[in-house]
Amino acid sequence: MIILMLIGGGIGSTAGGIKLTRVYIIIRMLIDNVIKKNSSDRYVNRLHYYRAYGKSIIDEATSRDAFYFAGTYLIIYITGVLALTLTTNGTLTETMFEFASSLGTVGLSVGLTGPAANPATLIIEIFGMILGRLEIFAVIMGIYAIFQQIKIKYKKWERPCH
Repeated sequence: MIILMLIGGGIGSTAGGIKLTRVYIIIRMLIDNVIKKNSSDRYVNRLHYYRAYGKSIIDEATSRDAFYFAGTYLIIYITGVLALTLTTNGTLTETMFEFASSLGTVGLSVGLTGPAANPATLIIEIFGMILGRLEIFAVIMGIYAIFQQIKIKYKKWERPCH
């Protein structure tokens, strides 16, 4: 169940998770890499996947983005699980389930989340839900843009030293 919550829904769904398309691209790239290692130097294969508007080629940028997203997602997942382990009295399996549910915006619980939960636990899960719902890189880019605007406004008000 935890693995399914981490994978999430389809590319256009509102479910969180890594998304089925990214998982499919990663698996195709791994299989193709094994085939290339065991084939002649002249082996050529154009990998593709199907989107709503037709067939799309899995190029280097697409595969790199899928790997980066999955890696970032798993790092955030592991960090969130460890943080929940520190703030709850739950086992590792329970905290893995809880944070996978919040990061995947699933809504299932094994009882660690509730009205009587530690406020730190709830804050960690809120951040997980925000990252899962809005996509990780969109949130990171939003935070980066906010800091850039603050930096620009700060420089505007800064007085030059005479």
